Amino acid sequence: SQPLTVKQDPRVKTPALVMQQVYTATNATYYDAVATGEAARAAQSLRDQIAKLGATGDTAKALAAFDTQLADAGLAAAATALGGAMNQLQSADVQPTDLQMKAITTARAAGAAALTKWTVLKTTGLAAINAKLKASGLAALTL
Repeated sequence: SQPLTVKQDPRVKTPALVMQQVYTATNATYYDAVATGEAARAAQSLRDQIAKLGATGDTAKALAAFDTQLADAGLAAAATALGGAMNQLQSADVQPTDLQMKAITTARAAGAAALTKWTVLKTTGLAAINAKLKASGLAALTL
């Protein structure tokens, strides 16, 4: 083994403090995008399961309403916006503009709101819909 020293590209004139801020913002946005993307895939899995169920009557109406709530949570759009915001940060080794920072803040807020909706849907909403499915003799939705 040999020691390895990592140095900043000598062509980059951005101060180290600003680069640290870019890294911190990128890191936070990345993890928000990952969490929101995972939630979007889980929500889509539930929607796929709903599409395959042969429910009728009140159970079918409850499933349709739950499916609409899953679609309206905005998880996929939030994940896409977060990924775009993160990529903007990584597009150049310079201090982000105020407009970029506003877009990042907006995307992170939308992601947090979507994840909050998702948390309610996957706990309270999913339990309620699974109770209706059980009462109808249908298989429960699973994550």
